[in-house]
Amino acid sequence: MQIVWYNQGAFANAAGAGRRMVSIAETRADKTLSCVAHRSVAGPSFMLGDFKSAIVYGRAAVADFDPKLHAGLASQFGHDIGVAANGQYCIATLVMGCFAQSAQVRADALGLAERSQHTNTMAYSYYYADVLPAAIVRDFGALSERARRLVDFAGKNNLPQWVAWGSNYFSPCFLDANRPQDAVDASQEAIAACERLGNKAFRPLFLCYLSAALLAAGRLADADKTISGAMTVADETREQWCKTDLYICKSSLEMANGSARLAETSLGQALETARMQGARLFELRAATRLARLWRDQDKRQKAHDLLAPIYSRFTGGFDTRDLEEAKALLDELAK
Repeated sequence: MQIVWYNQGAFANAAGAGRRMVSIAETRADKTLSCVAHRSVAGPSFMLGDFKSAIVYGRAAVADFDPKLHAGLASQFGHDIGVAANGQYCIATLVMGCFAQSAQVRADALGLAERSQHTNTMAYSYYYADVLPAAIVRDFGALSERARRLVDFAGKNNLPQWVAWGSNYFSPCFLDANRPQDAVDASQEAIAACERLGNKAFRPLFLCYLSAALLAAGRLADADKTISGAMTVADETREQWCKTDLYICKSSLEMANGSARLAETSLGQALETARMQGARLFELRAATRLARLWRDQDKRQKAHDLLAPIYSRFTGGFDTRDLEEAKALLDELAK
């Protein structure tokens, strides 16, 4: 039932069921139940934007996993529980800006999946430990390759959910390659596939991708309708993990419509959302966009004072797009 709730976007219900499972596990000396229970809270907590809980429960799930004890359980749970634990912990640590930690558990998830040779487990790892991390850090070269691998693998093995989810990530890759119409077409087809499956998980992000593609294609009214729809879905399902990016997308549309004032408000909301969630990577992204707007308004000192302390808290990930963009802007502001 918890998987159904997750896929249908009922993340609060899924997290509540997971917490009840944790309470039961705490009364028993059962590492298997404990691992599954903690992972069952970590996943929906991430989607709810409760990254601190996702970290706590994800870490506990990884600690509970025993490769010897839990080998061969993939058929019982639908996927290897160690891959699931590491996959969820990977994305939670990444948005918090813990790059080295995220990379390690990502490698663990992929390694466990390859050794399992369990079809759905491998698809799970390709999505949560491969596609999503690349999407989160906006590494579109890696994202294109990883999404293609997932879609091809899932297609050959008749796994329509993974095909539908994976196909949504072609859109930002097309957009990065300056192919806006291909991005629009890819988004619309992939979202339609999710709709046919009755799957609402990740829908706000997928609609955000479509909105950005429509904006690049010059279809401002459609882009506005789409990002408004993304916000509505995020509020209805409480899928808040990508809310910062929704506000950033909204600000781009507002700038295209000639309203720097509205764009500044949306970027302020993006920054506040990331701060409330404790998502350091997303906070840096929002701050960079807002600082860039202030630079263009000749508020250079204000821009520097916003961005510099946020950037200074990072100890790794300096080769990722967000940190490179922030560093380039800070260097410019220092001149």
